[in-house]
Amino acid sequence: MMTSRSTSRHTLSADQRLTKPQRICWLAFNMLNNALPRYNLDRKIRERKFQLSEQRLDELWNSIPQGASPSRRLSELFWLSLPWSAILRQVGRINALEIGCGSGAYGRLLERVLGTGLERYLGVDIEAHDQWTANVDRRLSFKVGRAGDAHRYLQGINLILTQSALEHFEEDLLYFSQVSDFVKANKHPILQIHLIPTASCITTFPWHGIREYTPRTISRITGLFCPETLVYLFSLGGSRCNRTHRKYITWPHLWNGSDLRRSRMDDYRTSVRSAILSDFQGRAASSAFYALVLNSNCESDPFAQGLGA
Repeated sequence: MMTSRSTSRHTLSADQRLTKPQRICWLAFNMLNNALPRYNLDRKIRERKFQLSEQRLDELWNSIPQGASPSRRLSELFWLSLPWSAILRQVGRINALEIGCGSGAYGRLLERVLGTGLERYLGVDIEAHDQWTANVDRRLSFKVGRAGDAHRYLQGINLILTQSALEHFEEDLLYFSQVSDFVKANKHPILQIHLIPTASCITTFPWHGIREYTPRTISRITGLFCPETLVYLFSLGGSRCNRTHRKYITWPHLWNGSDLRRSRMDDYRTSVRSAILSDFQGRAASSAFYALVLNSNCESDPFAQGLGA
């Protein structure tokens, strides 16, 4: 049943081992939840397409792990293409919070792209990760915690980020209601960047997390924030990226529990690059991933001129 604490109609999580009947229910509930994707939309949302020139794509290409899935590679390209200088001018030195941080890779990415512009980063996850103790930068810290306790970690934060995490939050609206309360109680600029799966991910990586997102369900999130909050929804990739993911990863994995990236790495890398470039240049029928940006208490808009070059 859909509740005010979640954008989902169910609490079945593929993070746990699902029985065959549960897997069928997971698919059915998510197909239902993804229906009417453009119904009752939040008017604050400005939809944009993320794209890069071929030259810029090539400049960034080798900085991303070669075996990354199309959606992960698109996400990395997005993070690396953000207008960080303009963001620093707006919010000042970055105090970042990432809930669902996993290994803390995006804390290290912020450390790399921001340099001295990063004041501190706090990564929170439901269990500790081995790589937390490998950290040598004192600006990066980690805690074990849950999304439902987000209010405990927000003090002094001006950048809130997640990467492929919201779909694992059982009560994603509860998380955002706490963030919204924090934003309303503070006057300083607060930027949020969340990268999340689209409805097409139900076929590119099925039985992942709890849910996917559509503009309609995203509107339930953004509707929690005041009308003055600037909201952008960037579309990352499209149908070519989805087909490439299914060909090399999804279908082989469903067939024999593996994928083709190791055995056909060169072919895979070429296919992913071609798919990303084609989706950048064309009109994609569906998005491979979303990037949701919320800019609150702002005096400027770092995203007004778009992204990419």
